[in-house]
Amino acid sequence: MFPTTSSVDEQLNGAADAVETADPTLRVVAGRVFRLPYARMRARVALQNPRRFNILEEFVLRAAAELSPAPNAAELATLFGLDSLFVDAALAQLESLKAVTRGKGGVVSLTAQGKQFAKAGQAMQLAEHKVLSFVYRSGLEDLQLWTAQAAVSAELPVLPGLLEGARQGLGAQAQAAMTPAAVIAATTAGGLGLHDPAEGRLLTGVDQIALEDLSSFAVGVLVVQSLLTGAGQLRVVDVDSQEPWPELQMRLDEWLKAGRVKLVDFLPAASPLEVDLGAGPAGSPSAALPEPTEYQIRYRAALAAGRAPDKIELLASGAEAPRAAQWSASIQHTVLLFVPRLTPAIMRPGLLSALNTLAGRGVMTVIGWGAADTREQESAPSADVLDTLAQLLTPDGLPAALTWWVGGLYGQDVVADQLSLASTLPNLLLDPAAPGGQPAPAGVTTYLVSDPELVGTAVEDLEPALARATRQAWQTASRSAEANRQTLVAACQTWVAIRRPGEALSHLLKLAASVAEESPAAMLVAWEAFTTVCISLAPLPEADLADMGAPDALRRAIPEFLDWADSALPPTGETQPPFVAAFHDLLVRYSQLEPEDLPKLLAETRQLWTEVGRPAATAGLARAFAGPAPEGPKLEKPKKRRY
Repeated sequence: MFPTTSSVDEQLNGAADAVETADPTLRVVAGRVFRLPYARMRARVALQNPRRFNILEEFVLRAAAELSPAPNAAELATLFGLDSLFVDAALAQLESLKAVTRGKGGVVSLTAQGKQFAKAGQAMQLAEHKVLSFVYRSGLEDLQLWTAQAAVSAELPVLPGLLEGARQGLGAQAQAAMTPAAVIAATTAGGLGLHDPAEGRLLTGVDQIALEDLSSFAVGVLVVQSLLTGAGQLRVVDVDSQEPWPELQMRLDEWLKAGRVKLVDFLPAASPLEVDLGAGPAGSPSAALPEPTEYQIRYRAALAAGRAPDKIELLASGAEAPRAAQWSASIQHTVLLFVPRLTPAIMRPGLLSALNTLAGRGVMTVIGWGAADTREQESAPSADVLDTLAQLLTPDGLPAALTWWVGGLYGQDVVADQLSLASTLPNLLLDPAAPGGQPAPAGVTTYLVSDPELVGTAVEDLEPALARATRQAWQTASRSAEANRQTLVAACQTWVAIRRPGEALSHLLKLAASVAEESPAAMLVAWEAFTTVCISLAPLPEADLADMGAPDALRRAIPEFLDWADSALPPTGETQPPFVAAFHDLLVRYSQLEPEDLPKLLAETRQLWTEVGRPAATAGLARAFAGPAPEGPKLEKPKKRRY
């Protein structure tokens, strides 16, 4: 019955629910999934462990550093009083560590690295190498160990704020980011423990850097609005875990502050539905926006006071469709639907399906439409929409959806049984970064109101437009009743729907008085309209009938209507349509109607219509009120000839 207002991607429903549950003053007006480009890199890292020298290695290093001329291996063996095998083994180990070299004649000398080793008292072992994969994320400019990423559709938009040049040069950026310090940080954060000086493990180099892949992963961004101020903010979430993403959140906050992005960059494009509900031609809000409604004011006041709003419900993100179905199921007899424009976007399959279901239950819907101030300024409704609505019938065969141009509407309002209101308005987001502080369209917002006072106030604002539209239509149509019977019948149904049966009967009596003596056929139109009033009243509760003054109105109207009808119809029912004759007799029996007898009269009228009138109306409602078919010229039978 009301629009599905959520612009939250279903992948982010959990995160959106968490935001709104944690703070009732916040509402998620949009949630979209974007692509964040990344580069997958491969590199070889060098790993080395330091160790202390043994006593023989220390003696060799000291001798090589202090003796002049520099000794060879044999001289060192003699100096230490050791077998030459021990000295050769120590020299081979020191050479592998690149601490010493042997020159001409086997002379041993220290390398520059060996001098550092001797000073520190320890040496670096030979490097081990390990090939690792990393991911460099655009926008965050960070390096992490690679983990498998879920496939992301290339049709997803790229995260706003990423500069075009940065996206194109992602591979080069990732290459430059592969420094030893960045690799050490990534492996430490990833828990590999490759670099831990306290434990004697060092990552000493990075080489053989190569680009393996350029791709993207998904990131969710929620646009959150304060219900108290209208101001918006961004919330970044991990799509898989639905948890906040602090690092990217900090980056987007910086971009917002610097004007690199705006909140509207994260909103979906304005849909036709938003435009039809009152936005300007390009989807921007109109210059003169209406003041907040009474229920909006009360709702915000309750939130500001830290309490739950009483009998006013703001639909949460993603809750519109199931809530609309639940709300529609409770409707008993009448719906007043007000929409700025009658377009396929408004009369979407969901709403048409709801109207069809309601029609099957005997619920009548009156639609007031129009956003312009005059009918001449209004675009004509879609013929397909009007044809579809015209085909909706109640089980009694009456039109189930009536349309009237009323004009001046903003948003969509649905009044059900005069007891509850569903009001859908274009939502406006205050974006501090937007040019000139102009509010931006951000979906639509639906309030469900069941407070009798607030519903009554809304009805008082909405119903007069329908009454005015039907009154004007009646004045024109009644000049040629037979040609405009559908309009006259629709007007009577509408007056009942807006609780003005007395007005319907008053106009009917004037019509009967004007056509009774001049046009018996037009009098049948009055019978059709009178029947429509009674059948439309029949489903209403007795308390509602009394509240709208139906008993008094019918008690005054029936005798007067019968006087006019009797003067126009033949004294016998031979040429009267069967239903009209039977209904005439029924009204005669109730000509002295008492208020407590009204439900019985209406029930008997409905039963009579079901048994006599409805079968005759299978080819159209008017067939049950049609006079006798004109007789054609009589043809003489040809005489038989004898041959």
